[in-house]
Amino acid sequence: MLAHLESRRTAGDDAERARVKLDLILRLHARKLDAEELRHWYRYLDWLLPLPKAVEDQLWNEVQRVGKETIMPFITNAERIGMEKGMEKGME
Repeated sequence: MLAHLESRRTAGDDAERARVKLDLILRLHARKLDAEELRHWYRYLDWLLPLPKAVEDQLWNEVQRVGKETIMPFITNAERIGMEKGMEKGME
């Protein structure tokens, strides 16, 4: 419900939407959900709170930074490795 309300409130304001999305993601992590539940909710937030790729990349970097500080598992190692390989292919 909160994500829906925030999507309406932040329409047209990518910076505020990214801030709200980060806050919602961190709240989910605080609940100590398992990896599958986190992926489910993250997809839901992506659908309700879409952002331009550049802003989404900054958001993801911030999630990773905070994750390293608080040691919260957001993605599995297999997913992380797959993403890194995808990034390498994209750069080629």
